Amino acid sequence: MKTLTLDFQREIFKYLLQNKSSVRLVIDMPTDVFQNDDHRIFLQEIKKFVGKFSRMPSSIDTGQIMAQYLDDKSSSTKITQDQKDAIQEEVRDLYRPVQADEEYLAEHLITLIQYQQMKKLLMLYAPVLENGMDVWEKLKIELESTLALSMDEDDARPLPTEVLTDWHNDGRTVVYAIQTFLNGLNSLTGKGGFATPELITILGLPKAFKTGVIINLLVHMGAYYGLNIFLADFENGQQQVRTRVKQALMGATLQEVINNEYDDVLDECLDGWKLNGGSIWVGTYTAFTHSAKDVEMDMRAICKERGYEDGFDCIGWDYADIMRPTVKQNSLREDIGRVYHDIIGVHKRQEAFGFTASHTNRSAMGKFEPTMADFSEDWGKAKNAHACFYITQDEEEAKENIARIGVVMQRQGAKSGYFPVLINYETQTLEEIPEEVYLECMEEDED
Repeated sequence: MKTLTLDFQREIFKYLLQNKSSVRLVIDMPTDVFQNDDHRIFLQEIKKFVGKFSRMPSSIDTGQIMAQYLDDKSSSTKITQDQKDAIQEEVRDLYRPVQADEEYLAEHLITLIQYQQMKKLLMLYAPVLENGMDVWEKLKIELESTLALSMDEDDARPLPTEVLTDWHNDGRTVVYAIQTFLNGLNSLTGKGGFATPELITILGLPKAFKTGVIINLLVHMGAYYGLNIFLADFENGQQQVRTRVKQALMGATLQEVINNEYDDVLDECLDGWKLNGGSIWVGTYTAFTHSAKDVEMDMRAICKERGYEDGFDCIGWDYADIMRPTVKQNSLREDIGRVYHDIIGVHKRQEAFGFTASHTNRSAMGKFEPTMADFSEDWGKAKNAHACFYITQDEEEAKENIARIGVVMQRQGAKSGYFPVLINYETQTLEEIPEEVYLECMEEDED
């Protein structure tokens, strides 16, 4: 694989450092494409920082990383003032505007990462295949010619979209994660959204609008991106869930939906969704009787009938705690853990991600930020899920129909933090509100 020119390496560093959503790219970025030893080591140090703090370093952090590296490199002498000035100038340059086309940079970085992943897979499996090494050599030549990475300015060219597609794999867009309509939620994740095969748990007290959050996320992402959405209901009944989906899609009250006052708007919304290439389905199942396997069989039947070659993109499970495991375990807690693994298996086979809900214990009542210890039944759910977020509100917030959504735990991304939302219970919708508006509401309520 060809290495990058030194000038282009600097542009890559500038792009990574100046984009908060670069965390996933930094984690996956191969270091062996850098010619310069200092650049390779610098990337390794950024990787360490991201692994520790789950965010990109600021300009101050970057200066400290450089100073530490220089100090380690010349351990026998202290850093001189000239060296400190040089570091400051280097940091200023790294945070000046990127000269190269940012879209091309992003595509190039994704291609580098995918090349590295494909190469590892080929090296792993080629030796055990019949004529495996011949296959490896041919594929290696094909890969390197397809992903020729000469970054001389004259040779720079757009790369084929086929090798840039990620989990959605339909050539329409290059994504690492699907963003939600809640920017606060996107910023809390490690990569700006969610991707296969993640299972995300929404934690809260009973009737805390957990299912409402999931429905709104599914509806907004599905309609905006043209995704195939499946909502597996084990609790509320198909008619109620269908009604709440309609409300979230149109922003209509329950009475308006019952009276069919917005049928033309509903048709328009659904037609636009279908025009984007997506759909939404609601399936009803019996609690403690049906399993993730039953849901998957229904999804496969729909995909076969409707010709969904890529399957379903996002799945809502309402909710995992009352689903039957495919293989019965020794206790309720073990059953729930098995259900979580069953769901993640479905996500992998469907190349999807999904959401479920879970109750908190009574200990979470009155807490400003619930923790893993507040999971109902078993905090092993926190271990099995890829990310857990809470929705909660105190008495003062409840008066204003305001709630907070924040991090309980996750494998990548922020370890704490929250953002406020305004819930419209009449239309079963929610919207993010600015922090200053939230604070004003709370101050007015105190007065």
